[in-house]
Amino acid sequence: MTINPKYGGTRGHTLVELTVVMLVIGVLASFGVPQFVHSLEQARLDMAATNLRAIWTAQRLYWLAHQTYAPDLNSLYTDPVDGENFLAMPDPVDPTPPYYACAVTPGSATATDFQATATRFPSTSWLGNLSIGSNGSVMGSITGPDGYVYNPTPNFQ
Repeated sequence: MTINPKYGGTRGHTLVELTVVMLVIGVLASFGVPQFVHSLEQARLDMAATNLRAIWTAQRLYWLAHQTYAPDLNSLYTDPVDGENFLAMPDPVDPTPPYYACAVTPGSATATDFQATATRFPSTSWLGNLSIGSNGSVMGSITGPDGYVYNPTPNFQ
């Protein structure tokens, strides 16, 4: 910044000074934006793990009522026998916005075990899924389009 002797004040900023400031802001943003994107996706993954834990809890309640696990999510929403609702959460099959869809794996529910999965959308650019069984452990990982691997938060249970 230069002093204008005619007016006794400053004239403003030069184009070089503005360019340097924009360059510094750009460098800082290039470090911060990818970390923000990874943190946002990690939060989405942890929400999917939370939905799986809700399904696990609903499956345990269903088992207490029927001595077998529910074959699908619809049975957890509205029990076909007595109409009881075991799963009180937003529809995990059609999430809005669509990040992860949860489902009980077809044919996996028996009197002693079940498996539910959470799959990332769009599934063409994301690899992997999360799963939970009757033991209550959330397992699996998701690999993003950039190759970054997301795992559920340690000690999630």
